[in-house]
Amino acid sequence: MASVIRFDTWETSTGNSAAVVSDSGNIAFSGDLTATFKSSHEKWNIAATAATGTVDVDVSTASAWYYTTDASANWTFNFRGDASTTFNSVLGIGESITVVFVVTNGATAYYANAFQIDGTSVTPEWSDGIAPSSGNDNSADSYLFTIIKTADATFTVFAQRNTFS
Repeated sequence: MASVIRFDTWETSTGNSAAVVSDSGNIAFSGDLTATFKSSHEKWNIAATAATGTVDVDVSTASAWYYTTDASANWTFNFRGDASTTFNSVLGIGESITVVFVVTNGATAYYANAFQIDGTSVTPEWSDGIAPSSGNDNSADSYLFTIIKTADATFTVFAQRNTFS
């Protein structure tokens, strides 16, 4: 999955616990577990790619993306699990994921003007109440989406955009 959380130490309150790692890499704990959170890091998918057309954001690959080549047209974000997995199947009702997507713009700036989940249009709720209507030239635009699954195939998307130059 996209996030990696490292626990440097763990202990149980009873001293009677076990950690079992399955062949698939899942870890099951028995007993009461107390963990000390030490650090985390996020896996970024960095691509020498220009944003254009429909940009598939595969959250099973990473939840942080960086397109390093200048955008070449306005684009549509399409959030999905991956090419063979729906976004809807990745989250349970009441779960969310936060995705960041950084897009490079050159002298001619472009922006995300449409949003989809599993190919179905969604309308994000923007932090300032106004969806972006242009990109920012000679900069990197960072889009941040928190997507909450509220019912089967039903999502609320909170979004914001920041510019770095």
